[in-house]
Amino acid sequence: MPVVQFDPRRKKRTVRTKKQRRSLRSLLAKVGMGLGFIAMLYALFNPLKRYPEYVPRLIEMTAVQQVEGPVTHVRDGDTIEVKGVAVRFSSLDCAELGTPAGQRAKVAMQKLVNGKTVRCYLNGGRSYDRFIGSCYRNDGQELASAMMVGGYCARYW
Repeated sequence: MPVVQFDPRRKKRTVRTKKQRRSLRSLLAKVGMGLGFIAMLYALFNPLKRYPEYVPRLIEMTAVQQVEGPVTHVRDGDTIEVKGVAVRFSSLDCAELGTPAGQRAKVAMQKLVNGKTVRCYLNGGRSYDRFIGSCYRNDGQELASAMMVGGYCARYW
């Protein structure tokens, strides 16, 4: 039985056929599936930024750029320079350098990378003059998680 609706512009009733209702349902279902797919991708790739220590292989596969070499400078607890490229750890939040906790975090990072070669996977994001990414020592240790385990920094939300 067709659905009858009143259209005030035409001053008459419009009738939606069964075929029109079915195509509308089909369109809504496709839009819903598309939104569900986008939500699934977000749920899959959002942890890459926040929990890189749990998904190291995905970090490598989704990296936009890779930098490998000795650490040339430690700016603070959550930023290092590798071959002159400034890398800000995506999952790490350390105290500011002007505070005692920030100074301890910088010293801890210096000890962690002293004389070590690191490999950084950059995700394409930027923060001021720094690239955003995750860095690993050659022994496989992820630098941000080491700083969190040591109690020098917290997870960046």
